[in-house]
Amino acid sequence: MQIENSNITFCAHFNNYAKVLKGDKISGKYAPHDVSFVSIDASNELDLSALKKVYENWNREVLAEAILRTAEAQYLGDISYRHNKIFALTTQEDNFEHFEPDKILGIADVKVLNSKGHAFLEHIIVKPFTNRDKDLDIKKIGTAMLDTLKSCFVQIYLVALDKKSVKSFYLRNGFIEEPINSNHFMWQK
Repeated sequence: MQIENSNITFCAHFNNYAKVLKGDKISGKYAPHDVSFVSIDASNELDLSALKKVYENWNREVLAEAILRTAEAQYLGDISYRHNKIFALTTQEDNFEHFEPDKILGIADVKVLNSKGHAFLEHIIVKPFTNRDKDLDIKKIGTAMLDTLKSCFVQIYLVALDKKSVKSFYLRNGFIEEPINSNHFMWQK
């Protein structure tokens, strides 16, 4: 998928596949596994409902709430969010017009800055796994989301939490921390 201008409107649909690592219960080893990278259409009540369920199921995580609030603002027609695109990584394989919240592994809110493929990663969050998710032994969800976003844009900017583990995550994924502005990161194709 290529972003050609910031006025693109998405509907809920499959964009492409992403690779995560899925554990094999028998061997105990991890192998690459395809999951779906989809666009969420905030004007679609079913997509909005799925985001609400994700927020509730993910223990009302603040980043999930921020993404939900962006979607709700878009649903209500708030033009200040017209350049934001919401994406999800899911184990769902088809019927994307009806998102299954329990299959969503991660969500991201990206603001498209211009027609040249520059974007600002507003929020990204990976599903907080619980005991009831013990059948889902999946790793590298955040990396898969970033890799797929990198295939969509030529530059991505973000401001990270001031935590060593968060900064390390972005550095491992090819982002460079700006020397002047601590916690400001940039990736370029």
